Amino acid sequence: MPGSSFFSELRRRKLVQAAAIYFAVAWGVTEVLVTVTEQLFLPQWVSTLAVIGFVVGFPVAMFLAWTFDLTSQGLQRTTVTSRRGAASIAASLVLLVAGTAGLFFLIRPALERQPTTERAVVVVPNSVAVLPFENAGGNPEDSYLSAGLGDELRDQLGRVQGLRIAARTSSLAARERNLDALEISTRLGVANLVEGSLHRQGDTLRVSVRLIEGATGLAIWSETFERGPNELLNVQLAIAEQVTLHVLPDATPMVAEPATRDATANELMLLARHYEQQVRERLEIDERTLLEAVRLYRRATEIDPRSALAQSRLAGALLYLGDLEAAEAPIFRALSLAPNLSEVQNTLGEYYWARGHTREAGVAWAYAIELDPDDSEALGNYAWWRWSRIQP
Repeated sequence: MPGSSFFSELRRRKLVQAAAIYFAVAWGVTEVLVTVTEQLFLPQWVSTLAVIGFVVGFPVAMFLAWTFDLTSQGLQRTTVTSRRGAASIAASLVLLVAGTAGLFFLIRPALERQPTTERAVVVVPNSVAVLPFENAGGNPEDSYLSAGLGDELRDQLGRVQGLRIAARTSSLAARERNLDALEISTRLGVANLVEGSLHRQGDTLRVSVRLIEGATGLAIWSETFERGPNELLNVQLAIAEQVTLHVLPDATPMVAEPATRDATANELMLLARHYEQQVRERLEIDERTLLEAVRLYRRATEIDPRSALAQSRLAGALLYLGDLEAAEAPIFRALSLAPNLSEVQNTLGEYYWARGHTREAGVAWAYAIELDPDDSEALGNYAWWRWSRIQP
């Protein structure tokens, strides 16, 4: 029968599998694009254009899948086993139109979730965005101190129960676009902003910081700290305490512990993180820079062996370097010291994923999100894990 031979031909050419893979990739990429568009304040047309591209590209992909086979010898033209009559051609066209329409309706909901200028943005109470601290001295060698202070403060506040913290990527993008307080508050959905600057002059560190109400742009609290060269950690602790007390005034919040209480280990970790982020942001392996980050993290763990985050970050840098064997000891050391830290669980998930233990990776990432619903790295990893589970 013509119909049965047509569907046999579909199975032989693996067209159904090709369509399923295309649908999964289109859906996954659209989900990621919508999220990235929101976080980086990219124009809405970026994800809209991607959707149009996927829909238009579907018939082309199906034509290529029908015409060619991917073999061990490379791309080979598929052998023809029978002539197609009018009924087969009509069935092909119907399936192609149905598939294209189905693809559009699959990925349209993600597109509709994009914020528009008319849509009201919900500002989350008890929420804070820590904007990057300015390197006021202008010395490039001090940039790791100003950047590190903002990152460590963001991480420390993220471990305070009851506080909601905007992701690092979103906060950096907001600062780079030079938006005012109300725009940042509205776009990120946060009620408060922390901004500041760091200036090192000789043996003196001068840190100025302000806590701003996003809706009005008025400072709720501000202070300038002048400290010695090894007292940046004390400044970070003081800022975290004041922000917590002002944003959660009716509670008796417990200020979260910093990554380490040792000033020397803290500065080593700031510099190591600076090097590691340079590599990650370039999306390429710079072995020399990564090895320097590993050396600094390792030195920090020697100075403060009970710092779970020093151990976890050492493991993370080693994983990015591809040294799974070396990463094993520090990640499980971190787990023994602080199993309930989201960052530790996220790195544990990355270790399991690199080892091929995908189920354990998913469990670790889910637990990381349970511990800190605002952990953007864990959220991204878990989304990738969920997407990988739907692959045919």
